Amino acid sequence: MMLAALGCSHAAPDARTRYVLVEERSSAYAVADPQLIRAVEERLAAEGSPTLVAFQQAHGLRPTGLLDQPTAHALGIRWSMVRADVAALRTTPM
Repeated sequence: MMLAALGCSHAAPDARTRYVLVEERSSAYAVADPQLIRAVEERLAAEGSPTLVAFQQAHGLRPTGLLDQPTAHALGIRWSMVRADVAALRTTPM
């Protein structure tokens, strides 16, 4: 399942637990926006990267497994979309 590629810390991801871990201003948030999740999954699949960490390593980014601004940029995801999710509180602080 692609969830593990999005930074989920679960050893065995549950299909009902769908989120992307986002790093914003030195904090991590679990963002449960289906549109963002789909965008990350599609771009990882297009790149052939099984995980977000693998994608980050392949692109010379800090391999945290968190969606940060440099990773979003490399994936072609607008950071403003990610920040809007955080600002709209579609998150759970970690």
